[in-house]
Amino acid sequence: MNRISKSTQTADPLAWGVVALVGILNLFRGSIHTFLPDGGAGVIAGFDLSHSRQTIVFLFAVMGIEQLSLGVVDLIVAFRVRSLAIPMLWFHALEQTAAEIIFVFYKPPPGRPPGMGGAPLTLAILWLAIGWVYWRRSAGSRQTAAALRAS
Repeated sequence: MNRISKSTQTADPLAWGVVALVGILNLFRGSIHTFLPDGGAGVIAGFDLSHSRQTIVFLFAVMGIEQLSLGVVDLIVAFRVRSLAIPMLWFHALEQTAAEIIFVFYKPPPGRPPGMGGAPLTLAILWLAIGWVYWRRSAGSRQTAAALRAS
């Protein structure tokens, strides 16, 4: 007997695929921020740690734990609870949009951390994935409506 729920079978592959990739990205970033001695603040981002080193390293570790936790949730959604893939896409798109607004206009980082280069690309991929999922749903609804009118 197949124990996969119907909602899992009908989940959009693009949605859960993108959520899985974001989950892997979150696990990678979270591991760096949690387990590197300086959380990547100095050795990767090039931040000056001569002032408030302990505070900066602590904040990077907190951010890393959040990313690790979210990465685990992303992978659970992608591979076990696919019916939540679209809500997770929305969550990540809105979170990333807010982060970009903060980082670009409100509180820009000192220097150019490596993640800042990929952030706009990630943001674009998230919004394109959402648009594609809803466009396909809309196109499917139009086809169904046309078929019903024809019969």
